[in-house]
Amino acid sequence: MQRLWKWIKRSFILGTSLVVAVVCFGAVYQAIASHFDSNSFPPPGRRIDVGGYRLHLYCQGRGNPIIVVNPGVGVWSLQWSKIQGALAQDTRICTYDRGGYGWSDSGVSTPTASQAADELHVLLEKAVEHGPYALVGESYGGYVTRLFVEK
Repeated sequence: MQRLWKWIKRSFILGTSLVVAVVCFGAVYQAIASHFDSNSFPPPGRRIDVGGYRLHLYCQGRGNPIIVVNPGVGVWSLQWSKIQGALAQDTRICTYDRGGYGWSDSGVSTPTASQAADELHVLLEKAVEHGPYALVGESYGGYVTRLFVEK
């Protein structure tokens, strides 16, 4: 019986050590790959500090109102590039990546729609992109857009 417990204990320690080693290897690999990707695929727009982290904003075209695209969950600025390019012929259009998406850093806390609306205000102010705005909210971005307008 004592031998069985010893074997179980050793198996548990070995299994736990293996899991920790795989997780550490994965984290190191991700950090290295992210570094190379950021050099190989630079953002098309600007990364602007909004309070300790940077959000990506990409604006094209000229004119008013400025179309501001607020993407849905899991969507980022690159997915709007064809529409952005077409609309930039007639007016100014800005797409951005919310914290943790695309070329934006993750925020400092768990993101909420209210926080995303506040970040968008700060982002547009620091980018010197003054309205009037024509706001486009896709899915969850529609909710963030509504909160943006209320603030």
